Amino acid sequence: MNSPKLSFEQKKEVINLVRDIFKVAENKDNQEIHHSPIYFQNAKFKEVLDFLLDSYSQPEMCTFAGNIIRTFTKYEGLLGHILNIQILEKLINQVEDSRFEISSEAFETFRAIFTHKKESEKKIVADFILKNYDEFLRLYKSLINYDNYLSQRTCLKTLYEILDDPVNSEIMIKFISSKDNLRMIIDLLSNENKGIQFEAFMLLELLIRNISKATEPDIKTLILHNKLVLVKFIKGLEVESEQEYDYNKDVMLHYLDSLH
Repeated sequence: MNSPKLSFEQKKEVINLVRDIFKVAENKDNQEIHHSPIYFQNAKFKEVLDFLLDSYSQPEMCTFAGNIIRTFTKYEGLLGHILNIQILEKLINQVEDSRFEISSEAFETFRAIFTHKKESEKKIVADFILKNYDEFLRLYKSLINYDNYLSQRTCLKTLYEILDDPVNSEIMIKFISSKDNLRMIIDLLSNENKGIQFEAFMLLELLIRNISKATEPDIKTLILHNKLVLVKFIKGLEVESEQEYDYNKDVMLHYLDSLH
């Protein structure tokens, strides 16, 4: 918390120190050992986290704050404390900062909170999203609608990764069962940017692939009513990542063709 007094190089050393504190080691039985002081597991942690979040607005502190918080997100004992609607709102406010360095650092941290490799960490995130689904989606959509190509595209890509993970099947079903979400995807398909179109297309492919699981029957009805228009649109769509698109286009057309 005294980091504002430090030089750039000294801040880097503090980042390395915190990373070492949370480094995962393996003992002779191949069991993971987390080195973490009790300091970070009591009420003091909230004070540290609030300080770091407030530091984002200072250009000389945003890289330091981002690196430290992203290190915290990799530790299961702290992830649950970071998954908090108020914290996410603070981060999104920083993402919408007009200064690129601050915006990109905040967005990278936001994404790190929701993307994990370990199943146990994914489960923590899934439980949080389910418990706070409406608020989470409201915040997430504000990022999708933010007028910044990089954050908008990465947001859509991350949303697809979250929804397509088997750990998040319940979240995926809630998402695809909403007419508002379907409208959002269709609107994004009309975006003039081909990168945004491709990410929207992937979300539509996921929705159609899982449409039998939707709890709202109107979703299937809407797709059926617009089936011919969708087929024509998909066949004529030119996007980035053509090889990946061609494969997923064939998959989607197959599902649309079999939909009755």
